[in-house]
Amino acid sequence: MSHPKNSVHLNVMKNGVKLSMLYSASSSFPQSGQTLQLFLKKGDKIWIQNYQNKKGAILHDHGSYNSFSGALVNQL
Repeated sequence: MSHPKNSVHLNVMKNGVKLSMLYSASSSFPQSGQTLQLFLKKGDKIWIQNYQNKKGAILHDHGSYNSFSGALVNQL
């Protein structure tokens, strides 16, 4: 969820490589979601990166609206 005064661009990252991008804006697109199915190896790193524009980007920190989760579906 973006802060009411700005838009937010988020990158889904794996080992330093951008896999996907999310966009959230204050009024037109206040929320965003993404689902990815990934094949991961032991030691792989996954994170969400806040891609800041010139004004900066602030996530809305009201309650628990921002979340990131993962699940092991099948171990190979």
